[in-house]
Order: sequence, then C-alpha cells, then structure tokens
Amino acid sequence: MLSKIAWVVGMLGLVAIVIAIAGGLPLQLQPGSPDPKPGNVPDDAVAVPYIAQSQLWAKCWVERTDTHCRIFNGAGEVLEDDIFITYARQASVASAELAIVPELSGAEHVWLKTGDILLPQTNYQEHRRNVEKIVRARQK
Repeated sequence: MLSKIAWVVGMLGLVAIVIAIAGGLPLQLQPGSPDPKPGNVPDDAVAVPYIAQSQLWAKCWVERTDTHCRIFNGAGEVLEDDIFITYARQASVASAELAIVPELSGAEHVWLKTGDILLPQTNYQEHRRNVEKIVRARQK
C-alpha cells in the first residue's frame, strides 16, 4: 500500500515537471519555498508570503544614493519597480540595511529588519495611507 502511494506521488511530481517544461515555463525552486520562482525573478529575490497561500518576490538594492525595489507577483509579473523611500523619514537606506522581513512585506511595501518600511516614491502618499493601517493594527 505504501509503495503505491509513493509511486502515485512520484508520478504526480513527474507530471508537474513535464507540464512545466512543455509549457515553456522557466521555473526555479527556491529552498523552503512552496511556489516555484519564475525565471525572470532574480535569484536573490526574497519570497514574500501573500494572500491565499500565494507569494510575491521582492528585491531591493542601492543605485547611487537611491534605494530601488522591484516586487513581482507569483507569476513573475512586476507589481512595483521604483525608487523606494522610508515610511518614517522619506529617505533612502544604506545597502547594509536592506535585510527584508518577508512576513511583514507586501505588494506595495517592503519591511526591513531595522524596522524601516520602504514605500514606492511614486504615489507615496497613497502607499503611506495603506501602510498606516498596517502599522496601527500592529500597535494594538
């Protein structure tokens, strides 16, 4: 009985791989990640848990004096690609401070281990209002 279950599980895994290859989907598995990472998402992007057991991917870096972040959805489509500034100071952060807290980050913001929250500079006030709700909820 156990060998039949193992055989079925193995076959399902094989079928999933064949479908991914046949469909031309460039997929990479990230260790500890439940969803495959699309091929256009950088290798060092951080998996961010999201709604209904899906996930996002976030990558931030410093260009000159600006903090730049790119957030992808589970399919690898870019949701945000902008200069990000802090929620509290409206400033950039140093590259050494770009350690992302995946569980607190989302589609419009990146939470850092320093406690800073990064928001896209474009439509900053709108993003700030959305994050203020999260910050208030965490303070209760």
